Amino acid sequence: MDIKVRGKNVELTPSLKDYIFEKVGRLEKYFDQINSVDVALTVEKNKSIETTQRAEVTMFVNGSVIRAEEASVSMYSSVDVVVDKLERQLKKFKSKIYSSQRDRRTGRKGRTDLKLSEMPLIEETEVGTLPIIERTKSVTLRPMTPVEATLEMELLGHDFHLFLDTESGQVNLVYRRQDGNYGLLIPESIS
Repeated sequence: MDIKVRGKNVELTPSLKDYIFEKVGRLEKYFDQINSVDVALTVEKNKSIETTQRAEVTMFVNGSVIRAEEASVSMYSSVDVVVDKLERQLKKFKSKIYSSQRDRRTGRKGRTDLKLSEMPLIEETEVGTLPIIERTKSVTLRPMTPVEATLEMELLGHDFHLFLDTESGQVNLVYRRQDGNYGLLIPESIS
């Protein structure tokens, strides 16, 4: 497992690096296919924020991304909590991976009957108050099933996930509904 540690406004002491390597290295016992880990440590220079020591960890696991972050008053406690979060996510990821493999072997299909919710319509706005796009992000669409996309969305901690459906070859989107269930958006072209 390749672990990269970088810091912003923080001195990366050998003892802090060793502590991170030890803690993150323990995660390998939960899932042995961890390709690389990126650890970003940040100290916020804002006196009004009590929890200024932030640890963000991004793991690349078997083609998927697992991410967690935590902020506290101590960098060591931030690392402890973020590793605990990753441990839970890895256990969940591993159980879902193995249950989907078991379903493929037995011929059962996973839950693909995700229901769509009615999307609220955007209210008409005046010309001067149109929304502004402040950030643009490009994404790589990986072929997967809706169930796998839902798992990836949960592991990333997002509310939606854009993916390439393996069966249809179309770009689809899964999202988390307000009631806790999931929705699947399948595009249709207007002729």
